[in-house]
Amino acid sequence: MPKHPGFPFVPKSTAYVRAGDFWAIPLRRGGWYACGQVLYVPEGRVNVVVGLPDWCEPVPPTADGLAGAG
Repeated sequence: MPKHPGFPFVPKSTAYVRAGDFWAIPLRRGGWYACGQVLYVPEGRVNVVVGLPDWCEPVPPTADGLAGAG
């Protein structure tokens, strides 16, 4: 498996992602962020399942900041 790029990152391929990975999504509100998170990576890695946690903050997401988000 290729080396994971670390955080923060912008997913451009399914080659590096794994379940639990997340990234910032800038919002039109100006200075606020939502978060995308990988929920499942199937065996073939042709596609992945992602979700949007119930999280919105004026700073990019961190693992600690996402803890407990629905």
